[in-house]
Amino acid sequence: MLAHELAHISLRHVGQRASGLPAAIDLSKWQTEFAADEHGFRMMAAAFPSVRTEVQYIGPVLLFEIVDLVGGLLERANPEAAADIENYAMLLVHPSASARVSSLINGTFGRGPQQVRFAEVDAELGIMAPDLPLVDDLVARMRRIRAGTVARAHAEDVERLRRFASGCDRARYNAVFQIGQEREGVAQIDAGAVIDLIEDDHEQAQAWIAFAACMCLAIGPAMSHAFRSHLGFMNTLYRVKYLEPSSGRSMHAQRFQNLLKACIPDLADAEFDAARELHGQRLRSSH
Repeated sequence: MLAHELAHISLRHVGQRASGLPAAIDLSKWQTEFAADEHGFRMMAAAFPSVRTEVQYIGPVLLFEIVDLVGGLLERANPEAAADIENYAMLLVHPSASARVSSLINGTFGRGPQQVRFAEVDAELGIMAPDLPLVDDLVARMRRIRAGTVARAHAEDVERLRRFASGCDRARYNAVFQIGQEREGVAQIDAGAVIDLIEDDHEQAQAWIAFAACMCLAIGPAMSHAFRSHLGFMNTLYRVKYLEPSSGRSMHAQRFQNLLKACIPDLADAEFDAARELHGQRLRSSH
């Protein structure tokens, strides 16, 4: 935490404000916070050069997750206040833990005393992810605590989810979410195209949501912020559209939601984080 705040001073972020309205939903607009995390990490790593790369991430990742955990506990202690995300001023000052972990690792992996190995997650989309089992395990544990569950996804549920995901139009998904252009974990979302998809094509909406969830599972919690944001954003729209009895699909939609929750126990937190990112962007754009 001290390194992060010192980094803000070193990078002359004091008093800096964002300006201008974005043309699209851009979930990577926390530039000063990401830069401070990365600069602070480098200062900390320089002070402990003999510590191997993955272990160096444990401290910052734990800090990010604890901040979100505290926010989650406040949410459960006062559910009425939780309905209004503006009550979470502390959380809106910084990106979500998911965004910060992904950004930090994206900006610093493989540059310490031990190179981080990579694993190919999706050859079609060209997605590679660092192999960080210690960090993934820590993030997974913290998220289960935040979600108030110890549940883990069962193999048969994941297989059912993969069958839904198999129908995803990958090229269209890539175009809408600009996966290839991501830097801090998320580039931009063509919100209109996502809304049109949810409204007009129920089966493809389920396929896209299932694909995002499967990618979260495949990449691991530490580096899946992009797809977790996609999942939270899309599923919020999906629930609003299809869980209403008037939709004519509410029973089918509820079964799909039950499957998602079985595979992604912190689904509600993913939706909360997506709303937080979008609201934080509006706050920054209004200054």
